Amino acid sequence: HAASVNALDWFIANIIGKVPPFIRQGIYVPGKDVSGVVVQVGSQVNDFKVGDSVFGMTGFSLSAAAGAVSPEKLASGAYAEYTTLTASEASLVPAGLSHCEAASLPLVLLTAWMALVQTARIQPEAKVLILGGSGGVGTLAIQLAKKYCQAGTVAVTCSADSAELVRSLGADVVIDYKTCKFEEVLKGENYDVVVDAVGYDSKCSRSAEVLDPNKGMLVDLIGPPAIGYLRRSQRADGVVKYAMQLLKYGKLVRYKLVGVAPNGEALRAVAKLVGSGEIKPVIEREFQGLEQVEDAFKLSKSGRAHGKIVIKMK
Repeated sequence: HAASVNALDWFIANIIGKVPPFIRQGIYVPGKDVSGVVVQVGSQVNDFKVGDSVFGMTGFSLSAAAGAVSPEKLASGAYAEYTTLTASEASLVPAGLSHCEAASLPLVLLTAWMALVQTARIQPEAKVLILGGSGGVGTLAIQLAKKYCQAGTVAVTCSADSAELVRSLGADVVIDYKTCKFEEVLKGENYDVVVDAVGYDSKCSRSAEVLDPNKGMLVDLIGPPAIGYLRRSQRADGVVKYAMQLLKYGKLVRYKLVGVAPNGEALRAVAKLVGSGEIKPVIEREFQGLEQVEDAFKLSKSGRAHGKIVIKMK
């Protein structure tokens, strides 16, 4: 019924498109987030039945590229009339949530879950800084930190025109990244966690200014700047600077690079908060049908979307 767009979708599509067909051995279907109605279940599936509305994260991932990738996995993306989910990847759509709203959640919600719950292990009353609070991951991370983890203070960086949005989601401190440096505003505040959801320059040295020197952690969701966000001529220099940052500030900052993987259990854990309205999907725009995927990709690449971009299939 619906899928959504993540930067990872068009990034992987660009990579796969450059691989000769005889090497990739199958048709690649992009798309990680999906919500729809079950039309068939496997003989070993007991938790779902035909007719259930489910959502989850599917498709090919870069982490799977290290091993053997089956043609079925390559073709199991969300940008199609039908796709597949394993039972462990899926969750029932919370009551009252549309398929478009449900499809906006899996990858960004699971990324925020990996960062805050599994990696940083946020405790009640903790102080959390989210770099990039108005994007898909940021809007969910604010809510997860406040509503699920019970963080005491959530600070975010975003543009001035996003300030009202992030405050409505629970942000306590809003920093306009265009006019202020977060490390100057929050210097010495002893934050427990900094989550980088956009790829800040000099993230290690800047985070060291605001983190608790005894237990503070930088959770990096972007990684080195060589993964396609810089021009080819800039990549080597970017990686060297990134490595030097880790070497210089590694003793001052506990650093974790975090990825994302399908996790139906985590989706189910947060589903009650989504169903009750305590955690709300944030959707920038809804596109209609597969013929508008390219337009949806263009909007995503522009970096101007607040929240998620959704593609309605039916």
